[in-house]
Amino acid sequence: MIMIRVLAGVLLAGLVSAQPLLRERRTHARVLELRHQLLCELEGASADLLAGVAADLLSDAEGSAFLPLARALARVRSVKADAAFVFRHGVQVFAMPEIIDGDRYKEAAVTVHLPFRPEPVGRLTFRVVVRDGGGKTVWNSAIEERTSMDDLLRFTCGTKIPIKDLPDGRYAVDVETLIEGVSPRPADPRSTTCFHVQRDLAERVNRLAEGYKALESSEKSGPHQVAMLVGMLARIQRVIEGEPPSGKSLGGKDLDDALRLLENIEKGLPPLAGLRGWVTIGVVVGEDEPAMVRLRLPVAGEAPRPLVLFVPGSPAYSPTWWRPTSPRSVAPGWLADELDIVGFDSDARWHLAVMESPGRYQGSARVVRGVIDGLRKMLPVGEVVLVGEREGALAAVQTVVETTDLAVGVVLIAGGSLGPADADTLAGQVRMLCIPATGYPGNHNLRRLADLLEKGVEMLDAGGRPWPMALGISAREIEGFVTELGR
Repeated sequence: MIMIRVLAGVLLAGLVSAQPLLRERRTHARVLELRHQLLCELEGASADLLAGVAADLLSDAEGSAFLPLARALARVRSVKADAAFVFRHGVQVFAMPEIIDGDRYKEAAVTVHLPFRPEPVGRLTFRVVVRDGGGKTVWNSAIEERTSMDDLLRFTCGTKIPIKDLPDGRYAVDVETLIEGVSPRPADPRSTTCFHVQRDLAERVNRLAEGYKALESSEKSGPHQVAMLVGMLARIQRVIEGEPPSGKSLGGKDLDDALRLLENIEKGLPPLAGLRGWVTIGVVVGEDEPAMVRLRLPVAGEAPRPLVLFVPGSPAYSPTWWRPTSPRSVAPGWLADELDIVGFDSDARWHLAVMESPGRYQGSARVVRGVIDGLRKMLPVGEVVLVGEREGALAAVQTVVETTDLAVGVVLIAGGSLGPADADTLAGQVRMLCIPATGYPGNHNLRRLADLLEKGVEMLDAGGRPWPMALGISAREIEGFVTELGR
């Protein structure tokens, strides 16, 4: 079980450590952020543009996970991915602490970093602008020292933002990269991050830590309730320990949700009562630590509704098994954010849940079943539809093979595999939608699966579905499939 630590001993205002595994996790998080940015800009894209982007994302990375993304973004913006564009695209910015107790700290430290070594472009300086929630500029400055390539690679380029006069709230940090004193061109990427000021942070975190400790030994709670709180604590502990994002930053919402959940349990109320929006909870899946699940609330009414459970793919920089050393699994917040970007089920017809990707546990099908069983204890769940992406697709197939009556439909995206004996087991039991991604190796397994099952399988065309965002690009087709299952 995760134990949250006392705030004062962990949140240190300073430049982040460059520990190798932490650095790898930060690089992976930045790649996911850039994929989301690209997905946002692909809204309404033509088939030709999608095909071009898909080709860019399969192009030679030349040792940098960012280069194919830069080529794709340049294509979308109708400019050339020259050295200046690629360099500015790769500049990563983050603020520490991400949430600042303004009573304890007087400044936020902003770090400008390069996760890879791009082609040199000349002398570098940076313009930093901080805006409040209304868009008003509250601080600006320039970084003109320690801006060499080595400084950027070693986390030694940055500045400190005074926060003592800033009211509580969210603040956006925009950083422009100047090359030889020249500002970015209109289509060039800018780097952004944010931080939040919250003056009662230490008090509220300590209240949560004490409540969690009491909850573990309380007769008022069982393992499922404790596990739910553990999932919320994981996102808070990430902020406290300076870990990279696990999805978009929500400021104090995660803490608000955890305290509300704790209060509900202490008062004997339904644990999720009063919670709104996406929340991360832990779900018991046997003797392991709880699986992390991002769940959309509130639940309207008491009548059972379909559950659409998403199982993301594992961490990957390319379709050819180039993977980060850490993290072992992708946090569910990333795919939940992707669903928001594309407006999936915007009229809230179904329960939506995203679990962490395979990688942290042995036996992915066992974990998927455990998540479904756990969600049934919390929600009025009717029929279940599984949506698996890459390795998550394989986990979804294995789950329905082992428990054929668990789901009425399965969506497989760029992955999934089935043998002849398993095909006999599934024949006529579960309807499937197969969505290949352009040029992705897992497409072969999808086609073989469709050939084996013969009936009850719909196969979409692979054209114009870039592999990292094939799920988001296919949101309308997935919605249509789930809707049809309910008729």
